[in-house]
Amino acid sequence: MLLTDKTRDQICDILPSWTKCHLAAVAAWADQIKRQPAYRGWSAPLHYVNPLEDWPSKHCEFGEHGWHLPESNILLAINNYTRIVEEGDGEERDIALRFLVHYMGDLHQPLHLVGREKGGNGIKVRFERRLTNLHSVWDGGLITKAIREIHNYTHPVPERRIENALRGAIYDPYVRWIAKEGLLGWWQSEYSTWSLCPEGEGDSSLVKPQVFFRHEREGLPNPSTKAIADDPTLPVCPLHWARPLHKINCDIAFPKELDDFKPDSPSLLDSVLDLFFAGRGRGGDDHLLELDTPQYAGRIRNEKIMEKLLAMGGVRLAAALNDLFDPPVGGAPGGVRNMEWN
Repeated sequence: MLLTDKTRDQICDILPSWTKCHLAAVAAWADQIKRQPAYRGWSAPLHYVNPLEDWPSKHCEFGEHGWHLPESNILLAINNYTRIVEEGDGEERDIALRFLVHYMGDLHQPLHLVGREKGGNGIKVRFERRLTNLHSVWDGGLITKAIREIHNYTHPVPERRIENALRGAIYDPYVRWIAKEGLLGWWQSEYSTWSLCPEGEGDSSLVKPQVFFRHEREGLPNPSTKAIADDPTLPVCPLHWARPLHKINCDIAFPKELDDFKPDSPSLLDSVLDLFFAGRGRGGDDHLLELDTPQYAGRIRNEKIMEKLLAMGGVRLAAALNDLFDPPVGGAPGGVRNMEWN
């Protein structure tokens, strides 16, 4: 909804016809192909960046002590695929755009930026009484709950720019709500600044653009203290954007109760059922920390944390694509353009 007409036309030319010119149609593609032979092994690490000595909520570190994979991570991947979208052609440009859309989304899911327990995948919890893991709560649980519980915005809004961006999906009311109440309400005075990058900071020599991001290790140890930097010649700055996003892990995503939680002793009946269901999903799982609480999920909902993350990701992606495909007169960074919503 924030793309210029020229940018949208360019995207239509790049993506296959089955997408109907919608970026949402390829948003999950990078997850769907990462186990295919051509993408297996090298593409999976690009969904994350794992800072060393990072262990929220006890302490948050974001690169001060180095990185687990300094040459294969989401920050470098965003720079890499932005460059290919800008300079590539044909199929490689299509693939690069699909990767870029997905990784910009992953960047705004804070657990993709954390060094603890494989981004929270290794932490069992309960959400809405269901057994899951912390990463999945943020990847889908919180959003699914929000979509299910929204009871308005089921009908079109007057703003045509919002309606033209929808796909007739189950999440349309949620998107309407975020755009109407968020971009035109809660964050109206700030969202135009979300896509801005520090001028002149970074290093444009750290990444050699390649569709198949099999970066040479150059003999570096794994992990390494090698620095990661943004590329100042690109309209993206994932490292700069990621720093405040990473803090969410210590602020709320990893609650202190995860380390302090001591489940109640199971009753005699629970103990018998655990023995009976051994190996079939119980085994003490009923005594995991529940995150669908006023203190956790309630706070995330009340502070609009998830909605702001989704909006930020969309705004930054749109601004970057506008700068690539429809650069402003004079070549200055365009950021979010002033647009008519009606």
